[in-house]
Amino acid sequence: MSQASLIPPSPEQEDIYFSAADETLLLEGKLYRGPASWGAVICHPHPQHGGTMYNKVVDSAMRGVASLGGSVLRFNYRGVGHSEGSYGEGIGEVRDLKGAVQLMDDENLSLGGLLLVGFSFGTGVISRYLSEGEGSSDGTVLIAPPLQNFSLPTFPVQGQPWGLHMILGEHDQFCTPALMQDYAASFDVPQVRTQVVDGADHFFHGLLHEVVQFIQGVPVPKE
Repeated sequence: MSQASLIPPSPEQEDIYFSAADETLLLEGKLYRGPASWGAVICHPHPQHGGTMYNKVVDSAMRGVASLGGSVLRFNYRGVGHSEGSYGEGIGEVRDLKGAVQLMDDENLSLGGLLLVGFSFGTGVISRYLSEGEGSSDGTVLIAPPLQNFSLPTFPVQGQPWGLHMILGEHDQFCTPALMQDYAASFDVPQVRTQVVDGADHFFHGLLHEVVQFIQGVPVPKE
């Protein structure tokens, strides 16, 4: 069976603009309005290394969430694509995420809960957002956290009913399975769902369906 046949089709999405938190910067995003009452926000990889909301791992994650019925917002950080501003050193991007979460709330797309999903640099944006008390989520998915390059903070997980989930390629260039397991063990819960994908690299070339299936395993509400 081909990889393409294992990945859900891309749902219809609308172009949307919203403001970063506490700023007048306008950020661009793509929004899918799903039938369920819960929603998700997806954070893309490093903006200074070609990361955008159109990244194929981000796109696969979006399809995985949409296949579960949730609404999904993916967006470009400040200075990326048609988003205003410039690179925020990982700090401004937290305000971008905060604005994205506010949009989901304003649009009543996260009444049933909010899932945060980050890939690579996006895992750092999410972990900082949650660790600094900027906001909360009902579940978190960290895809390929680059722990060899960045020290990611821990954050409270006990209040997340859908749990914390981490997935990594066996041959990831920026993290080892041991580093991911050590990071998972540092949280305030006895169990963090983790998966190491055999043969995969940081970008899950040829194995994107594993990312989709991993996200489909998050225990979001069945509506």
